[in-house]
Amino acid sequence: MLFRSSVGAQVRVRTNFGENGSGYRVGDRTSLNTWASYVVNPQFSVFSGVRYEHWGSISGQDTQLTAGGDPYNVGAFLGGQRVQMPFGFNFLMPEGSTLEGHRLSLESLHTLHHDYEGFQFGLDWVLTIGWTVGL
Repeated sequence: MLFRSSVGAQVRVRTNFGENGSGYRVGDRTSLNTWASYVVNPQFSVFSGVRYEHWGSISGQDTQLTAGGDPYNVGAFLGGQRVQMPFGFNFLMPEGSTLEGHRLSLESLHTLHHDYEGFQFGLDWVLTIGWTVGL
């Protein structure tokens, strides 16, 4: 039986305890990834979803870095959050072909919202092309 669609969600949390040997603690990270996909035919499916990321600032400071020369050396300015929307497709090579068992994937990821706590470059969009062998 071929299911025509699927939906899902994934939550990831990374919490850091204590400082490292250089005297600082990396901020905690949280991400939520949701998706929905639809199988058009046995070889082709499309998908979309929403992704949310939040990362905390760095506590403390590496004493080997000078804060006055580069704003990226100030950990308090490195937190933020971002909401993105992916669109993409998967193409499974047909049975009996030379490439049977191979899959071509393409994903375009667009930023809907971002809020950074300091001098950080924004992320407008990302294009990912994947080739998977041996499904």
